[in-house]
Amino acid sequence: MLEAILIFFCMFFSMWCLYLIFYLFNKPLFDNKHIIINLCIILVSFIASFSYFFVDKNLSYYFHNTLLLYPALKQAIKLFTEIGHFYGTLVIVCLYLSFERFYFNISVDDIKAKAIALLKALILSGIFVNILKSIYGRARPIELFNNNNYDFYPLQTINLIESFFKTSTTDVDNIIIHNGYAFASFPSGHSISALVIFSFLAFAYKKYSIFFFSFGLSVAFSRVMLTQHFLSDVLIGSLLGFGFAYYFFHTIEQRKVK
Repeated sequence: MLEAILIFFCMFFSMWCLYLIFYLFNKPLFDNKHIIINLCIILVSFIASFSYFFVDKNLSYYFHNTLLLYPALKQAIKLFTEIGHFYGTLVIVCLYLSFERFYFNISVDDIKAKAIALLKALILSGIFVNILKSIYGRARPIELFNNNNYDFYPLQTINLIESFFKTSTTDVDNIIIHNGYAFASFPSGHSISALVIFSFLAFAYKKYSIFFFSFGLSVAFSRVMLTQHFLSDVLIGSLLGFGFAYYFFHTIEQRKVK
């Protein structure tokens, strides 16, 4: 019971903390939305917690075994998931801004405002997710397959710091490479980046919002299929990405009204 409460708290705190930060910076944006936002956070926290206990392991083993049988499928998913990588998101941002400028003839000032908002969302979400990864230290699926490590290991960051003073340079490099990657599963950084971009596009082109949201979630889920993350990592990462996109897109809309 205590473990379930702690897991739920981890899931809930990750998202509620972001909501609180945004609320303190821009209260009017969240007027009359507090109940809905908090209910969504609680609901996703419950779903992610349920996934942690009953879905994550089995789903990861399923895709792990499937990709061993179909290496070509693995390569195709690898290519697709790169959309959520830094370079992939940068290409999409450039295409989006170019499309806005030359097809819709949006003014240069508006393009600059959108570019700045998107870059802020991507940079700050990247910083935020890496802070959470360092705090929680959740083992990736590869640790489950190789060493049967599945839980959160928050002391991994402290171990990295201690390694600088206790081991040789070569050992430190190996520890950093291993621990810095293997215990950085929660939340998913690719999911956050993908949802920042595609949620932003969904807000900009409401007529195609279902397509953009679906595409962004597909990129996020590809991380589960590649066994780079568990499903609960992707669920929380996706909602965080949506939150960043919502905040920065609507700050632009507020300025236009003013």
